[in-house]
Amino acid sequence: MYAATAAHPWLPLGSLIRVVNIRTGESQIARINDRGPYQGDRELDVSYMLASRLSMLAPGTASVRIELLEQPQRPPQTP
Repeated sequence: MYAATAAHPWLPLGSLIRVVNIRTGESQIARINDRGPYQGDRELDVSYMLASRLSMLAPGTASVRIELLEQPQRPPQTP
């Protein structure tokens, strides 16, 4: 709830993203730590802290841009 985290249906867990509120231009960096959202046509669920910092608490939802900054390293595969 108070961490910079988000849920996304297919981005690899551990990915680092920038979330930009289209209306306000505010942005925050978050780490994908869960799957979801499972409601309607939403692409991303953000933690309470991120929603607060992106001015999304009062309206409940917002149009955002998601920028992939970093994907987690995959461990080497064993032959």
